[in-house]
Amino acid sequence: LEKKTRFGRQVQGALWVSREWETLRALSDAGLPVPRPIARTEDAILMGYVGDLELAAPQLRSVRPDAVEARDLFDQVLRAIERMLYVNVIHGDLSAYNLLVWDGRVTVIDLPQAIDPRKNRHAHALLERDVRRICEHFQRFGVRSSPDRLAADLWTAWQFADLVPEELRTGIEM
Repeated sequence: LEKKTRFGRQVQGALWVSREWETLRALSDAGLPVPRPIARTEDAILMGYVGDLELAAPQLRSVRPDAVEARDLFDQVLRAIERMLYVNVIHGDLSAYNLLVWDGRVTVIDLPQAIDPRKNRHAHALLERDVRRICEHFQRFGVRSSPDRLAADLWTAWQFADLVPEELRTGIEM
């Protein structure tokens, strides 16, 4: 890997595919809005398609929502970020390029660089960057937010295990 030989690049590519596959499976199993992972090889992942027979879902960056739609999409993205933390995943490169929109629903894509916040010393900074990018994108459509506060609240809730999904709270003594 260090010498960047052809073999090293093949190993690195296989590691990225494997990591993205495992992340997609964990997020899909947890009911998060990600493409359903179907199969994989060392080189690629086959996943569910987002769109219809004539058109693939556009990236969020290409969508021009009105104020109400923008707020709804923003809330969906923040909920996805929060729910990803439930299963110890931070996207690490989240932006309007890594989100698809179809029928008013957001789908998170492009996860090979996702990290486990329990195992990465840069997790807090990566979460802050993800939240900041999303807030900045939606600000253009009139959605006002405080990225620093949102990221801090998410991080604190995760650290103190307050991010228990509503559907799991039933039967759990709090």
